[in-house]
Amino acid sequence: MVFKSKVDGWLAAVLLGVAFLPILMIGGAIIFGAIGGRDAVVIGVALSFPSLLILWMFFGTFYFLDKELLVVRAGPVRLDVPLSSIKSFAPVRSVVAAPALSTDRVEIVYGDYKRLLISPENRDAFLASLRAGAPQAAHA
Repeated sequence: MVFKSKVDGWLAAVLLGVAFLPILMIGGAIIFGAIGGRDAVVIGVALSFPSLLILWMFFGTFYFLDKELLVVRAGPVRLDVPLSSIKSFAPVRSVVAAPALSTDRVEIVYGDYKRLLISPENRDAFLASLRAGAPQAAHA
């Protein structure tokens, strides 16, 4: 089952603002004549890569849960967590950097003391699916 990431409005504004800021800057520089021609193209291409990466992560963050695996996708990043390795999970609120677009998160402890924070849009349904798939894990 696929779970989209919940998105906090303030975080969406920050990420999209950061993604589009270079585009606005290069556009302004061209309009006001600070740069032009080949320089504008080179700078525009160079500044577009971080913007595209941010947009990819923003629109490409989701979680896939099947019978054996939790797959976390955040743009180009993919993390596979075997359900059998999950020790515990619980709903939390956190602003720590993670493949999550909301502060309403699920903390998953797995393997040898590894921690993962994710923010499924339908947290209750995700937790129910995780309980069913990882019955050995302690949960709140």
